Amino acid sequence: MIQSFPDNAAMADAVEERLRIILTEGPKSIMDFEDMKPELPPFYDEKKFQLGQQTFYNNVFSMMIAKLCGLVSLLAISTILDVVMFTKKSSTPCLAYRRYAETVLHTVVWHEKDPNGKLNEFLESLKIVRRKHCIAFKKSTEAGVHKPTQLDMALAQFGFIGYSLVSEEYLGINATPEEMEGVVHLWRVVGSMLGMDDKFNLCSGTVEESRALCQRLLEDVFVPSLANRNEHFNHMGTVMLESLWPINFNIEPLAFTAFTLHLASSTARNNNHSIEI
Repeated sequence: MIQSFPDNAAMADAVEERLRIILTEGPKSIMDFEDMKPELPPFYDEKKFQLGQQTFYNNVFSMMIAKLCGLVSLLAISTILDVVMFTKKSSTPCLAYRRYAETVLHTVVWHEKDPNGKLNEFLESLKIVRRKHCIAFKKSTEAGVHKPTQLDMALAQFGFIGYSLVSEEYLGINATPEEMEGVVHLWRVVGSMLGMDDKFNLCSGTVEESRALCQRLLEDVFVPSLANRNEHFNHMGTVMLESLWPINFNIEPLAFTAFTLHLASSTARNNNHSIEI
């Protein structure tokens, strides 16, 4: 199940340096909660972006499963879970439905709409998400709960793209290297427009670099966090998964959580942490 990686010493060194920057500088880089006007970055490539969108739709089921596993995994990150709980919008399935249904719908817009379209639903969607992020960042900071950082954003980005890269074969994602380059480019653009600095953006390198970086984050951050889940993880995860029943009634919270834990533990290359399933 473990994804194979090119044996490239130079790339490995570059990935380790990027990981160091994300884990050491990321927590010190506080998110700007005043800037609510996302714009297309200068590196935006229309051809790559559209290829990434098409690749998503060619693999929509597998990639949505990957994203849902990512969202479950994010609830094991204490700083992110603290902010999610502080907003008090996810404590019951009814409350959580709106939050996570909107997340799904925004994700669909990003993978479907033209960033340069006349009505520009793509840009409007990102403006809404950016505004909600900024409000939540500001309130959680003022309340002394947590100051959201670039590290938090990088971990959140993993939630949306990480498993699609590190568990590509196991999840049945069928894409050429060029197509995966399009997917990575799409998430580099989205990450940038949501306020990520490029040096913290998991998708700012090649597909191989992004995959290797996600693999290291899985092993160094997510697996230890999943192995030592806090007392709120099970409840918040169950609520999130139950809230999605109107969208997909086949989701069974205990089974899907177990699948996510199995996916994370079996994809990791080290056995330093035992995840109880």
